[in-house]
Amino acid sequence: MVAAKRGRKGRKKIALSPAIRAQVEDLLQLARYLNQEDTPAQLRSTHFADLKNFALSLMNARSQAIAAVDAARDVPYPQIPPEVREHFNALADDAPLYYVIPPLRPKDASKHFMTIGGSKAILLGSDVPQGIWTALLADYLGNPQRDRLRRCRTCNRWFVDRTKNHSARCCSKKCTIAYSNALRKRKKQTKAGEGA
Repeated sequence: MVAAKRGRKGRKKIALSPAIRAQVEDLLQLARYLNQEDTPAQLRSTHFADLKNFALSLMNARSQAIAAVDAARDVPYPQIPPEVREHFNALADDAPLYYVIPPLRPKDASKHFMTIGGSKAILLGSDVPQGIWTALLADYLGNPQRDRLRRCRTCNRWFVDRTKNHSARCCSKKCTIAYSNALRKRKKQTKAGEGA
C-alpha cells in the first residue's frame, strides 16, 4: 500500500499507493475551489450588470460547500450527517449538471465547467456555479480519503494531508514552524503563569 522512495540526500521518503494518491488528487480540486484559487472563466466574461449577482451566487455556493465540509469533517466515511444533506440539497436545487466533450461551443461561453478525475477529455457543466459546487461535494462525500481535506491551523487555508499517518496539521513547512513556535510560546506562558 505504501512505497518507499529515495528523497534528497538519500533519505527514504514514504509515498502513498497509486489508489490512495488518485483519491487524494480528487480532493485537491475541492481544496483549490475552497481557497478561491480556481477563478471561473465566467467571472472575466460576465457583463458588469450581471457581475454582482454572479459574485453573490458564487459566494453563497462556496459558503454552503464550506458548511457541508465542516459538518462532514469528523464523521467517518461513508456516513453523511443530516446537516451535510441540508447543505448539499440546498446547493443541488435548480443546479442541473451535464457532460460536454471539448471544444466548447459558443453557447457554452457563459456556463460553468470542471474536469472529471483530472481528465480534460470530458467536462462536467452547469448553468449556475452551484452545479459545480454540488459535483465537487458529491466527489468529496464519496471519497474514502475525505478526512485528509483539512484547514491549516496557522493560515486557515484548505489543504490535503498527504502524509502516511494522516498527521499533518498545517499546509506548509512555514505554517508548521509557525504553529510549533506558537505552541512552544503558549507552553512557556502557561509555565510562567503557574510559577508566579
